[in-house]
Amino acid sequence: MRPITRFTFTALSLLLGAAACHAQGFHNESINDPALNMKAYDVSIPDGWKYQGTLMQGDSCSNLASPVWRAYSPDGLSEFRRLPRFDWSWSNAPYAPAPKGDCLPLKQDLSAKEFIQYLGNMLHLKFTGEAQEEGFVRAYTQNVENDNAAIMAKAGQRPFRGSASAARFEDQNGSFTIEEQIRAGVRCAHYDLPGFSNQGKLFKETCQAEVRVIRAPKGKLDSLVAALDAHGGFHEDDHWTKAVVAIMQQQMRANDERSRQIMAARQVQFQHDQALRAQQNQEYQAATQAGYAAHNASEAQNMNARHTPASDWVDYALDQQTVTGSGGAAVKVSSAYNQTWANAQGQYYQTNDPNANPNGSLPGNWTLQTQVHGNGQPH
Repeated sequence: MRPITRFTFTALSLLLGAAACHAQGFHNESINDPALNMKAYDVSIPDGWKYQGTLMQGDSCSNLASPVWRAYSPDGLSEFRRLPRFDWSWSNAPYAPAPKGDCLPLKQDLSAKEFIQYLGNMLHLKFTGEAQEEGFVRAYTQNVENDNAAIMAKAGQRPFRGSASAARFEDQNGSFTIEEQIRAGVRCAHYDLPGFSNQGKLFKETCQAEVRVIRAPKGKLDSLVAALDAHGGFHEDDHWTKAVVAIMQQQMRANDERSRQIMAARQVQFQHDQALRAQQNQEYQAATQAGYAAHNASEAQNMNARHTPASDWVDYALDQQTVTGSGGAAVKVSSAYNQTWANAQGQYYQTNDPNANPNGSLPGNWTLQTQVHGNGQPH
């Protein structure tokens, strides 16, 4: 994984606030990582409340795990809940795998305010108004900007965009009217993908929303929100964070080594193929130049008109084509490829991939050659 994962951890911590304090009337519960068999998070909830929590693995839109819990009062009417993270993504790349049914069926950005309304409609809740959460909104959006600044300094990109909001709803639990505050932070990211399409550059967009829900009987929501903002929430266990980062770094090193080995093997094969092609090309050029030297210079202009289609037919019959570019000389190469590149050492590289470019991947400076008639005349 990339360092972006570390930024995501920071965003998660901002969603609900720190939970390091042990104020009167609150205690810590834990969320364990079953893969590493160690505690991943501490969750601070009111004393006497029941608790359920787990670490959910990622989905087909994001491989990041996320903490999920539900804490509720003995009478079940008050609740402090973190919902599973909501992910969605879309792309214009024909080769990009389509999201599976574990993601939201969305294909565009939603602001945090829009997402809360979308979620409220899904849960069939009655919207009663906006909730004032200026501190949370400011902290969440500042965190997105901080992550963009860090990546801009290292990679010259600002991939993230995000927003935060909160709203109030009402629901009915038997004869009790329940007030509910939903608070959400939404972060989206843009990734450029290799290749081009008729619509322009290929890309992938991913979005995720972290959601906190607080419920209480009518008239008691504000005091519960204030208490949970002051003392409730969660924070990562430091030992778990270090273990996750170490695993990510190990995976990155392994991926880098595999890529290095693959590139080294490809370069060895390429050098062998290029040496063989260069020898064949030199032999063919020598024979071609000897044939051209036999022509009478005084008849060259008249002969060119007749020779051009004949030379093209020779190329076709011999499964070859004539290209020119580097150095200005016309050379004969295989007709099995649509593109021919040459470097200053007389080596040639051919491909049918319109997006291939050996510069940066193969040694030397490479120039795309132009196909001409068999006698070297331009088309």
